[in-house]
Amino acid sequence: MSSAFTTWAHRMTIEYLTVAATRYSESMLAQLRSGQTPGITGMASSFRDLAGCGTLEITATEDGDGYLLNGPIRWASNLYADALLVTGARTDKGDKIIVALPLAAGGIKVGKSFSLLALGSTASLFLSLTNVRIGTEQVLTRDFDAFLTSVRPTFMVLQTAMCLGLARTCLANARASLVGVNSVFTTEVESMVGKMALVNVAMMKAAHSVGGLVPATRAELLAMRLAAAEVATGAATLEAKTAGGKGYASSSGTSRRYREAAFIPVQSPSESQLRWELASCGQ
Repeated sequence: MSSAFTTWAHRMTIEYLTVAATRYSESMLAQLRSGQTPGITGMASSFRDLAGCGTLEITATEDGDGYLLNGPIRWASNLYADALLVTGARTDKGDKIIVALPLAAGGIKVGKSFSLLALGSTASLFLSLTNVRIGTEQVLTRDFDAFLTSVRPTFMVLQTAMCLGLARTCLANARASLVGVNSVFTTEVESMVGKMALVNVAMMKAAHSVGGLVPATRAELLAMRLAAAEVATGAATLEAKTAGGKGYASSSGTSRRYREAAFIPVQSPSESQLRWELASCGQ
C-alpha cells in the first residue's frame, strides 16, 4: 500500500495544480506528470477547516509582493528534496489561500525520521515552516472553499480505490484459506466480498460524475470513503484469522497488510472526521 499511498499523494498534487490553472501551476505540471518532481499534499488541515472541525495551522503574513509562511504540517508524505508541496494558509487579513512551494525552499524543516507500523517507504514526516517566503504567483487560489469542494471528489475516489485495492487482496487470500476449520469463516468472508462490491459500485458512480453536471454529494462521498475504510480493515482482519500462525510472522504479507490497514482509520480524513462530518450532513 506504500505505492498506492504515495501515488495518491502525487496524483492529488497534480489535481490541485490542474484545477488552479495558474501560470505557476501550469509551469510545474509537466515535471509532476512525468514523475521528475514528486508531489506533496499537505492539505489535511485545509479539509478539516472546510468541514468546520479544525483550523488552518499555517499563517501567511504579507511581505512585499509575497507572503511569509509559518506553522506546522503535522503529516506529509513524498518528502524528497526536489518535491513540490501544496498546502493551505490563513493570511494576516483572515483570508484563506492555497499555495504551492518547493520543499527545498528556505525555512522548511523536515522532522526527524521515526518508525511506522507500516508504510515506512512513503517518506512521511512532520514539517515546520519558519518565515518561508513565497511570491504571489505561488498562490494557487484565494477561493478556498470552492477550490477544496471541486477537488474533494477526486480526493475521495482515489482514497477509496486505495482502500479497495487492499481489501481485494486480503479477501482473495482469505477465500483461498477457507478449508478445514477455516470454513467457519465462509459466511463472513462472502459478506465482506458483497460489501466491497457495493463500495466499488459507489466509487465507480462517483468517479464517472467528477466534472459532470450532477456531482456526487458531500454525504455520498463521505459515506463511500467510510465504507471503504471499514471494508479494508474488516478484510485485513479476516485474512489474519484465516492465515493461521504463518500470518503472525512480521515478514508475511498477511501481517504487512494487517498493519497497513491499521493506518486507514487515521489517514486524513480520519474515521472520526468522516463520522463527524456525516453526522453534520444530517443536521
